[in-house]
Amino acid sequence: SMALSRSEHCQMTLLAFGDGESISEERYFGDTVYYVLEGDMPLRLEGHEVRLGAGDCLAVPAQTTHAIGGSGPFKLLQITIQSN
Repeated sequence: SMALSRSEHCQMTLLAFGDGESISEERYFGDTVYYVLEGDMPLRLEGHEVRLGAGDCLAVPAQTTHAIGGSGPFKLLQITIQSN
C-alpha cells in the first residue's frame, strides 16, 4: 500500500492485493470510496458480497462494517473522508 494523503479529515491510499489477500471486517471514521483500478474486487458489506471490476467505484458509509479481498489480484484507490 502507499499513502497518498493522510490528514485528520481525509485519507487516500493506493492498495495492491495479491491472489487470496484480504482485509478482515473493519469500520472507518468517515465515508469510504473504493475505486478499482485493476482486476476484480470482492467486497462484503452487511452480509452481502458485491464484486467490483476495473473502473467501478462504491461508497461505504462511515461506521459500516465491511471487508474486501479474498480472490484474485486487484488494485484500488481508497478515499476516506470524515463525516461530521
